[in-house]
Amino acid sequence: MRSPSSLKTLFATALCLAAMATATISAQTAAPAAPRATPQAPPVAAPPTPAAPKQAAPAAPPAQQAQTPAQVQPAPATPPANPAAPSAAQAPAQAPASPPAPEATPVLPEPKAAGIPVEELVRPVNNLAGEIDAAEKNLEQAPGSQSDLATLRGKIEKISTNAKNAGENLKPALAEVRSQIDKLGAPPKEGEPPESTDVVAERQRLNAIAAQIDGAIKKAALIELRARQLVSRVQHARQGIFTRFLLRQTDTPLQWRVWAQAADQVPFARRQLSSVLANWWSAASLNGWGLLGIIGTALGAYLGLRYLRQRILRRQLDEGGPSTPSLPERAAAVAWVAPLLALPSVVALIVLYAGLDELGLLYWQVERFATAALFPLFVMIAIFAFTRALLQPRRPRWRIFDLDDTGARRVCYAVQGIAAVYALDYMLQRLIGILALPLSTSIVVAFIASILYALLLLFIARTPFTSPTSIVSTPVSRWSPVWLKALIVGLAIALLTMSMLGYVALGRFFLTQLLTTGAGILAVAVLYIGIAALVPGQTGPSTGMSAIIEERFSLDEFGRTQLARIERVLLTIALFAIALPLLLLSWGLSVTDITSWGRAVLFGFEIGGLHISPARIFAALVLFVLLLAVTRFVQRWLAAGALSQGRIESGLANSIYTGAGYIGFAVATLAAISYAGFDITSLAIVAGALSVGIGFGLQSIVNNFVSGLILLVERPIKVGDRVTVNNQEGFVRRISVRSTEIETFDRASLIVPNSEFITTTVTNWTHRNALGRALVRVSAGYNSDPEQVIALLLKVASECPLVQKHPPPWAGFDNFGADGLDFILLGVVGDVNKVGDARSDLRIRIFKAFKAANIEIPFPQRDIHVHHITPPDDYPDVFAPSATKPENEQGRLGTAEQRQPEPSVEKPARES
Repeated sequence: MRSPSSLKTLFATALCLAAMATATISAQTAAPAAPRATPQAPPVAAPPTPAAPKQAAPAAPPAQQAQTPAQVQPAPATPPANPAAPSAAQAPAQAPASPPAPEATPVLPEPKAAGIPVEELVRPVNNLAGEIDAAEKNLEQAPGSQSDLATLRGKIEKISTNAKNAGENLKPALAEVRSQIDKLGAPPKEGEPPESTDVVAERQRLNAIAAQIDGAIKKAALIELRARQLVSRVQHARQGIFTRFLLRQTDTPLQWRVWAQAADQVPFARRQLSSVLANWWSAASLNGWGLLGIIGTALGAYLGLRYLRQRILRRQLDEGGPSTPSLPERAAAVAWVAPLLALPSVVALIVLYAGLDELGLLYWQVERFATAALFPLFVMIAIFAFTRALLQPRRPRWRIFDLDDTGARRVCYAVQGIAAVYALDYMLQRLIGILALPLSTSIVVAFIASILYALLLLFIARTPFTSPTSIVSTPVSRWSPVWLKALIVGLAIALLTMSMLGYVALGRFFLTQLLTTGAGILAVAVLYIGIAALVPGQTGPSTGMSAIIEERFSLDEFGRTQLARIERVLLTIALFAIALPLLLLSWGLSVTDITSWGRAVLFGFEIGGLHISPARIFAALVLFVLLLAVTRFVQRWLAAGALSQGRIESGLANSIYTGAGYIGFAVATLAAISYAGFDITSLAIVAGALSVGIGFGLQSIVNNFVSGLILLVERPIKVGDRVTVNNQEGFVRRISVRSTEIETFDRASLIVPNSEFITTTVTNWTHRNALGRALVRVSAGYNSDPEQVIALLLKVASECPLVQKHPPPWAGFDNFGADGLDFILLGVVGDVNKVGDARSDLRIRIFKAFKAANIEIPFPQRDIHVHHITPPDDYPDVFAPSATKPENEQGRLGTAEQRQPEPSVEKPARES
């Protein structure tokens, strides 16, 4: 029997062990990846010391443990609640079976990133990994048919897109966690003081979270790569199935047993059809009035729309006059005549099908056959209408092709016959599949259809393509044009050959592409020509949206031309965007393939590791245009509003206007480049590579560009200033990036590089203000009074309205001239551009004032003394005096003795 103290010791030891085990399990559940932050605890038998290992609070429930802070919370070193607990440490012999007590593992919270648990962040990637594994297993086990592979490809492409999006969504969370790790700083190196256990635990927790997120991102990239590889494998499998299907050779229709097997199936097929029709008629007899109502409604809709169609065609096409419309007008007419011709039959067919389905008469084999018959019937109706709209057998002036009535009628009937045979062959093939008839029946039907196709093609080849404008007596060969007739004959022979050799699928595919592709290309060509008629040019009247735009923006002739060009481009793009997928569908591509290609074209594809997204590039261009338009709007607002109030001078206003344009253009360019997906920081590498070339080849351009920026900021010259540079004078009209435009006094534009205004001396007459100086020099005779002349000049200047009163004009005695006394008059003019007018006005006033005051304005006078001239030997009588000539004709020069000049002082010449 144990003593009470021993029982208390055992009880306390068991309680401590249970608390430690509970804390360990909770910590492992909350943070399995977090390592233990504290060293191993010593055995329980060790005596308690101040440095005893810390214990987790045993009373904390798991819910509270999960809500504790991220860092390790050390428990305070308090004595145990049980007073008998120390006795267990002092009496180890009484409890020999007690194991050493480990230290409690710190409780860490659940890892989170961006406020979301990490498991929630990486769960989509894990789900996508399972989906891609299932898709790969499905492809390896059972590839399936073309439709199954197309569906599988769509799923795989969806997985690829989701994987890419999942990886992109995880990158912000990873960046956030790494920023927190960087905030903690680098761990201490060897020899440095250790950091606290809280920081160590937090770094370990953040590293674990970052590792999980980074692994999920790499896993998503791997899933995307696997998805692209699977898409390639699926496409390769589909191509193999399609090739095997086309090139599969069956029994030829030249074998008698094929016809015998097909003939044996005729009674069986007749019995099946009779049974199906009998059952259908029995069901229809129960609701006879409803069936009659549906048939009557469909017939009434057909007849009513047909009558309305005839009236519209007669009004629009027959009442236009005898003139022949242009080719774009005829092509535009096809665009609305063809749907109008097909409308009655299409509406009647839809009403009939919907009515029978509403009555419940489309069931089992009947529903399958009716559904399969809709497509060929719609194709036949469309080809009928399109052929009639093109060839117009009864309206030759609206005919697209240059054919006479007989040729157009024969070709129209032949093409419609081909469409009818195609619809009948398509429905018979579907009926053979529904009735489960053998392959020989399909071979016979395909061979008969091929014969009919060939006969109709030869009928077209034998039709002479006679022009209605050709001379009647001139015969036209049936095989003209030779290239077209040879192509038609070659198609007929190829079709018959493939059918006789047993390539039924290849022949049917060949014919289907001939009809759909030919009709599609012809329709696109006609609509492309008709766009010219739908969108009038600069000479045609505008209608619809064009008229509204022209009225709203007041477009002139040039604006109308540009608007018409933009509308043609947009309509052409829309036309080919609609026609190209339809042509691809006719060539056997599925909707999934076309959608995938369209998504790749619009939202991006990779070439050599470079991701190119036309949609983002187009959006970037639109963004650039919009920002540029906003810039122009701001510039116009500045020019018309803030800068036109008169408080800002014109030069400063022009600098602000130009600077706003430069800033807007730079912002638009950077925003467009960034949105297009180009890394702006990578452009620095390109700029560094180009700096060498700029330093050599583009040095002058960069110099002028920088000089232009200096001119706009420093503003030594402004728009409107009167400057003189390189002996050229004029007014600054425009300061651009590379050069400055100066308008000379001769109204000529002088283009000066901006660097000339920075590196050379420039005279700016209006830099500070618009004041100018009018300087007038005048001379007075030596008998004049200088003081009187100065007073008179000052009076004249004060009376001149162009001369400023402040500062006052100034006049002075300048010099003793050769012919008189030289005076100078200076006056300040308010506008430097009026200096010439001021000088002219002052000179006129001075002349009048001198004349009124009897002040002589001297002018240069010269005396010429001719001492001796030796006459030439050839002309002796010219200089010799003649007694028979008058005295005034005896010689123009005379001699020194004959001419007595007045005594005067000889003076040098003086410039006026």
